[in-house]
Amino acid sequence: MTRREYAGWAATDDRFYELLAELRRDREEGARKWDEQNRKWDQHQAEQREEFKRIHEEIMAQAQRLIVISPMIDARARQVAERLGIETYGDSLEVQAL
Repeated sequence: MTRREYAGWAATDDRFYELLAELRRDREEGARKWDEQNRKWDQHQAEQREEFKRIHEEIMAQAQRLIVISPMIDARARQVAERLGIETYGDSLEVQAL
């Protein structure tokens, strides 16, 4: 009775599989774009690390003294600073002139 009004089983079945295939393609495309974006982000982070390392080495090459000025330096931090050759001061007025 309604066969004239609606598509038959074969037509709807084909459309169903077409939609599934389209969804699969969309999902694969999204995954590809996500992977590409992650690769770009990883590359950007690597470049940032290299730039930071370069700047750090440049600053350290010019540094004559390593100094920490803080009124609240933990005793363990003070020990680490001593091992690393970092001078620690509780106030900026305590720092001796260069």
